[in-house]
Amino acid sequence: MRKFKYLIFAVITVITACNKSKFDDLSGEETISGTAIIADTLNGNLKYTILKNTAVYLANLNGSGTYLYSVNTNDQGKYSFSGIQKEKAYKIYASTDTGTVKFYGVKEFQANSYPISQTDSLKLFPATNNQNGIHFILRAADGSKLQNTTAWVFTSPTAFNSGTSEGKLFDLTTNIYGVANKFNIPAGTYYIRVKTQSGNQTLQGQETVLLTATGIKTATIKLAPYSANNNGMGIKVLDTFNTPVNTATIYCYRSQAVFQLDVNNTNSLFNITSNSSGDASLFNIDPATYYLRVMKIVGKDTLRAEESIVVNTTGTTNKTIVIKK
Repeated sequence: MRKFKYLIFAVITVITACNKSKFDDLSGEETISGTAIIADTLNGNLKYTILKNTAVYLANLNGSGTYLYSVNTNDQGKYSFSGIQKEKAYKIYASTDTGTVKFYGVKEFQANSYPISQTDSLKLFPATNNQNGIHFILRAADGSKLQNTTAWVFTSPTAFNSGTSEGKLFDLTTNIYGVANKFNIPAGTYYIRVKTQSGNQTLQGQETVLLTATGIKTATIKLAPYSANNNGMGIKVLDTFNTPVNTATIYCYRSQAVFQLDVNNTNSLFNITSNSSGDASLFNIDPATYYLRVMKIVGKDTLRAEESIVVNTTGTTNKTIVIKK
């Protein structure tokens, strides 16, 4: 009987030792309280929104990652943790998902660094470790914001270099602050082009974004007059009946020797593809003489032509190329 009593005592002792004491964790006289706020920095105009009815977590600043306690914010976004020990360091954190953007915020409190009943804001910013996206900013040449303007976004460099919207993956249309966003898209390289009219002047700009699985990348385009600040080539591909040829591939070379020897078209500097109007273009390239081989496969036949074109420092050099058997 005595052995059985000792066994019961030992079991009770072990269970008591394994339970976490809330009194030990939150047994101080300090209070951390404040308001949880969503800080939308991606809209183009910083906007704060109260975070209602959402969990806020309290944890040791240098702890293992588990939290000590949690409370829900009220309808005014208020939260409060009592029992804080001033000699300990803490952090509070919260997260939320609006359905479009995920937000996360953390605030640290060093030991002996805060007064009794400290009141402060917990700000949640767009999260960067569990989502990705493109934050697009569009400006005019003078830096002013451009609203309701559409950018074409491509993943294919060939489609991008065509100079038109054909082959685009999606559009980005700017809001009143000249900003547009796209979140949670596949990682990869995205090519962005804006081409618009202002009076009788054509404005254009482009940017490339390398997007990883996590992280929000900013792409800023400042438009410039097309004719004065861009150089490039514009190619129109026609057949022998003077009809535009679409999806013709234009292989571009800088070296004439490589151009002549490369019968399989595997060593071109870059390729561009004609659109439904027979047009293909490429901008912002090195001024030089380029050697072009144009090909269009139709069934068992191949239409082709070879030409050269001189691209200057500014302006676009245009050339019409007729392909034939």
